[in-house]
Amino acid sequence: MYLCYVDESGGFEIPGSDPSATPLMVILGLILGHTCVPDLTLAFLGLKSRFYASRMGPGRHLDRVLVEVKGADVRSALRASDRGPRRRALGYLEDAVRLLEAHHVRLVGRVWVKAPGQAMDPAASCAFAVQDIAAHFNHFLASRGSLGSMICDSRMHTQNSQVSHSVFTQKHKLSGDAYPCLVETPAFGHSVNHVGLQLADLVASSVVFPMASRTYCADHWTGPHVHPHYDGVKQRWASESGCCNTGTATTPASGGAASSSATSWAGVQVSACSSLAPTRLTSRSPQRSDHSARRGSPRRWLSIRRVAPIRTASTASEPGARKVRSSTTSA
Repeated sequence: MYLCYVDESGGFEIPGSDPSATPLMVILGLILGHTCVPDLTLAFLGLKSRFYASRMGPGRHLDRVLVEVKGADVRSALRASDRGPRRRALGYLEDAVRLLEAHHVRLVGRVWVKAPGQAMDPAASCAFAVQDIAAHFNHFLASRGSLGSMICDSRMHTQNSQVSHSVFTQKHKLSGDAYPCLVETPAFGHSVNHVGLQLADLVASSVVFPMASRTYCADHWTGPHVHPHYDGVKQRWASESGCCNTGTATTPASGGAASSSATSWAGVQVSACSSLAPTRLTSRSPQRSDHSARRGSPRRWLSIRRVAPIRTASTASEPGARKVRSSTTSA
């Protein structure tokens, strides 16, 4: 059985409406086998204790799950003027990524680049993203002949119920279950009680967000959310030296999960809410030499590539639109 932990980074507000307003929104799912949860939990508690010992306090070791190191705080440290906080944040991310790799974690999700002067609909955006993650997660499970369940970070009660109900209606519609490999509709938990949610927040806020913002927003946006220091994240975790150049993502030729190498562990789509062409965030983790595996060298597992928009009823008239027949979740 697999679990998919879902969290978000960014906001739905109008970009530029205040200094904290974000130019994009990330909703990300972190997939791992249920047998990995105990070891991953204890290892991550130890990781937090090593890098943020002053926050943990004198309590019991297991109580440290209640002290959350938010991904937004780590992202803020990445753009600090002092080198010390930046080095600690990068070191924390480096060890967290190694931990995820060791437990064969997969990622799936969606990123929206906001249109200037336009806010996003929280209910519609969250419901669509979670349905999309559920569809990709279901393909992932089907390819392994397994079952799974989704655990989302809890927000407001009304929003939680709307998001879960959007998946419920797809599972129990008269035409058949859209997600047969999911044992239930998404449940909601508090991140202080789930290490999986804390890791999903860390990756969404401190890895995917800064890479996407520097790639797609730096040329028309100013402020802390497109800080030049975020280039360090791109350089450290890029799949290739030209990872943000125009390219084509691989899509499956037939039904089932998308084909990929055994070490590929992410597939995050990036949609543009403006004139920018829709894009997809993909990743690869090729075999590395001992030299390239050292801390400080590029990890080469995450890249952002621009692809033609998927053809739907609303985009069929767009030039260059293409039609795909299956999920793009990594295998």
